[in-house]
Parts: sequence; structure tokens; C-alpha cells
Amino acid sequence: MGQQLGDVHGDLLTWFDVRMDIGSIRRWLDWPEDEIGRLETLEAADHFPFALPDGDDLAEICRNLDVPPPAAEEVVAAAPSPERDPEAWWLLERCYAQFRSGNRPPWPAPWVTDEPLTRYFHLYVFLAAVGDVLAKHDARDIPPEITWTTLRDVGLQVAHHQARRGVYGFDGAFWIFNHFQGGLFQLGRLQYELGTAAYDAPGFVTGDPILEMHIPAIGPLTPGSCDASQDEARTFFARHFPETPYRFGTCESWLLDEQLTDVLPESSNIVSFQQRFTHDDAYSSPGDDDIIRFTFGWLPEDLGELPQDTTLQRGIVKKIREGHHWRIRRGWLEI
Repeated sequence: MGQQLGDVHGDLLTWFDVRMDIGSIRRWLDWPEDEIGRLETLEAADHFPFALPDGDDLAEICRNLDVPPPAAEEVVAAAPSPERDPEAWWLLERCYAQFRSGNRPPWPAPWVTDEPLTRYFHLYVFLAAVGDVLAKHDARDIPPEITWTTLRDVGLQVAHHQARRGVYGFDGAFWIFNHFQGGLFQLGRLQYELGTAAYDAPGFVTGDPILEMHIPAIGPLTPGSCDASQDEARTFFARHFPETPYRFGTCESWLLDEQLTDVLPESSNIVSFQQRFTHDDAYSSPGDDDIIRFTFGWLPEDLGELPQDTTLQRGIVKKIREGHHWRIRRGWLEI
């Protein structure tokens, strides 16, 4: 792009504060009249300059985010402008303002159609926010390669959309919001998000700083890769967040469901991952949808639609057919 992407806002299209009749926005969205209050709330909120990278710059950002090339071409070709797409621009401005104010999704969006603008609508909010997260990380002297590695979850979300729905798109705003707020980092195999403890455990109490650990779907969860990630995390947070003692990591996931030991051998990577954590015996929440969605990529109408190619796939389906239910469990470990 000629300049480091940390200076990306210098290469953006001119910001337009599009003033429009809210009624016309409601009609464009095809919302009922009694929903106009949601738009009035957006209009009354704080505004921030919204702009999108242009042309080749937008394509390069998509490459850095690992957006699959066919999807990236659609994203660039469908990029809205205030002159051509005034209603879309008005709404994207306000969604971006919600992002800047820390108000997480769901945000308003047009109905999803075959048109790429509707399939990728909220992705444009995050494309406009690339400079924001780069600046936040730069202020902490965090290397750009860690920033880009973290943000590549965007491309993963776009690819997963295609696997689930047969067409590229983006519906992962609720999750990707965390990445672009600047407090989530992928360090090797695992991700770590700045957080505060929501419960008491040996070594920490509610409200203490902790690292929320996430497991991206990027390959085998081998013991060696997890060891290396925890080693990197120990050094990373001591160096870039020295004012906060992040001693403990917590995880809340279907991967910690002890029932997995009924269907997987003790030597499996998932069982090994579970054994890293001290489990919270008091916590459990429904996990059938999560374990199916993350293992198979979609929620079927009938279990018979799911492939049975691996021990894990067969075990998941067998348990449910036997009348059992998978659970989301949580645990902690000392980083």
C-alpha cells in the first residue's frame, strides 16, 4: 500500500456525514414503521468519521485478513460509497459509531440477498476499523505480524460462511468485534482475550484480571503447539501489559466436556487439552448446538445428514441419539 497499514486512515476515501430522512432508511431496510425508534437511537448516538480504503488498498487489506480470493473480489467490487449507496453508507456510519463506542453487535443490517453488499454488510465496518486496531496495538508496541495473525479470523469467518451456506458472506460480527477492539490476540495455536474473572477459584477471585482462552479452528490441537502458545503468552503479556498481572487463563467450551473421554482415546489431542485445566464442577450449560456447529460446520435438520468419518463425529452423534446432551464446561489454568 506504499505506507505501513498502521497509517491506513491516511489513504481512505473522504468521509461523508450523510444526512438522510430516517423514514427513507426504514423503507430501504424494509422495516415496519414501529421499528423506526431503533434508527432514531442510532442517529442520536455519537458519530465518528467513517471511511473505507479504496481500490487496491481494500484488496490488500482483504489479503492480509486471509479473505478467500473469490470473496475478496466480491467485497472490493461491492464496496459502497456515499454517493452511490447513501442508505447503506448512512447505516454503516452508525454501525461504525457503535463499534467505536464499544457497543457490540447485533447491529442493524439490510436483509441478506444475493447482492454481495448485503452478504458482507458488517464486514465493511471492520474494514473501516483496521486502522483503529493497528493504532491500539502499535501504542503497546505489539508487532504488526501478531495483529494481522489475530485479525485473520475474519477470513476464517468468511470461509465458514461458504461452508455452511454454499456462498461467501460474513455473519461473524459478534465474534470479530472482540478482535478489533484491540484486546484479543492469537499467539500460536491459541487466542487470549483480556478479561476479568466471573467466578472465584483457587488463585483468583471475581473481578481479578484473567485471560480468556479461545481455540480457533486452524488445525490440530497438539500438546506441543499448546505448550508453545502458553510460553509465548507468558512473555507477551508481561512485555506488552506489564501493569497487569495476567497469571491465570480460563476457558469455556464444549472442548472441556468430560463426556468426550467416553468417545475419544486418552491419547487424543482434545483429551490432552482438557487435562491442562482445573474444571469447575459447578458450571454447565447446553452444548449440543456448539459441538455440532464447530465440529461439522453447520446445524442439520436431522442428525442423519452429518458425516460419520471420524471417531469424534461418530461419538458426538451417538451420544445424542442415546438421549444424552453435550455441555459447555469451564476451567482454569495458571499461565
